[in-house]
Amino acid sequence: MPKPILTPKTLSTLSQDNFYKIITTEEYSTWKAGLRDAVALRAIRARETRIAAGLWGDVKRIGKISELRVDVGPGYRIYFTIRGTEVILLLLGGNKRTQQADIAKAQSMADMDIEEEQ
Repeated sequence: MPKPILTPKTLSTLSQDNFYKIITTEEYSTWKAGLRDAVALRAIRARETRIAAGLWGDVKRIGKISELRVDVGPGYRIYFTIRGTEVILLLLGGNKRTQQADIAKAQSMADMDIEEEQ
C-alpha cells in the first residue's frame, strides 16, 4: 500500500525544525543540468534549499503531484510529490510552454518507485 501523500499545506503546519530530504529523478537532474539561464539556475537551487527547510513558497496542487512555480525567465515549473514526511521527489522540470505535457508525465512518474541517485 502506498504511503500517504502530504500536501504543502499540510506540511506547512509542521515545525520549521523539520527538514526534508530532496531526492531527484534522473530526468529532473538532466533538465536542470541543461539550463543555460544562470539566473534561473540560481533561483531553482535556492528554491530547493528553502524546500528542504520546509519553506514552500509558490506551490499549486495538481492531483497527486504539486507544481512549484519559479517566477524567473519563461516561468519555470518543478513537479514533485511527497512520500511520508521526509522525502520529496522532484520528478521533472519545465516551463509554461511545456506545462501540460510536463504535468501529464509527472503524474505518471509519481506512481513509480524512485531510487535515490548517488
